[in-house]
Amino acid sequence: MPIPVLAGIPWLAAVLGGIFSSLFAYFANFLTKRLAITAAVVAVIVAVTTAFFAAISALVGGISAAAPPEVSIAAGLVIPSNATFCISSYMSALLLRWVYQWQVRIIQYKLF
Repeated sequence: MPIPVLAGIPWLAAVLGGIFSSLFAYFANFLTKRLAITAAVVAVIVAVTTAFFAAISALVGGISAAAPPEVSIAAGLVIPSNATFCISSYMSALLLRWVYQWQVRIIQYKLF
């Protein structure tokens, strides 16, 4: 009687293999879509943030180039030399917090 039992094992292995491979393919497809959407959202946010920072830097550079030298001398008496670094750090921190909150909201909308 061992022959009928052995004859059913390849069939059972094929059925179980088919089920597991379909489940694996479904989960891989599902996770791949979620990861692709998340990566695309993060890439867009980084691009928009970079463009915004470049635009702000260009505006500040344009204003400082167009201002007369007396303004920069007067500002040098009142404003410390590291004020640009301090203000840009503060603005960058605010911008990063805003971008982080926005990313979390977008990712939550896309994933859930």
